[in-house]
Amino acid sequence: MKDAPEVEASRRVRKKLATRGHIKAVATRLFREHGFEKVTIAQIAHAADVDVTTFWRHFRSKLAILCSDQEVWAQKYRETLSRIPPERPVLDAAIEALVATPPIGEDELAEIRGQLTREGEPSPETRAAILAIDDMIRAELTAALADRLEVKASEDPRPSVLSGAIVGATHWYTERHVDSSTARPSDAGPAIAKAVRDAFAT
Repeated sequence: MKDAPEVEASRRVRKKLATRGHIKAVATRLFREHGFEKVTIAQIAHAADVDVTTFWRHFRSKLAILCSDQEVWAQKYRETLSRIPPERPVLDAAIEALVATPPIGEDELAEIRGQLTREGEPSPETRAAILAIDDMIRAELTAALADRLEVKASEDPRPSVLSGAIVGATHWYTERHVDSSTARPSDAGPAIAKAVRDAFAT
């Protein structure tokens, strides 16, 4: 039987996760209904029936919600890459990890991000959001690939070049398929992996 302090701590963790999930779900709905740019943090907090300070305890910004699934994906990708035998060439290993962990994320958030890149000339806020998502993913991928190669990314260009190719291929796929009625989540990894391999084969 768990001690009372341990039970209380577990309860607090569950409550925190539930609140975070609720805020995220409400924000996602508002982004879909009104557009990412038009929704404010105050509106999200009001719709979720929480204080703005509660929002800040769970998310740093609207962008943090928009790319929350990508942070989880980056961690999973890094874990998957680390399990691939070290004798595999880095490009093959990177592609194998892509197939195992498609970098698209949750359907609704992926669709919203896709809209941001398709709807004409983005506003400064939207452009900053897109660049911040790219930077976060690229940094995680670069670190993972540098670990794999046992090099410093600041001294060896390969991790940055390969991570840039993965991010670019993901944009290519998202812009063309994320809102397609025929696209399946299971298609994303192989399609993006093929785009990366083809880019390095030409």
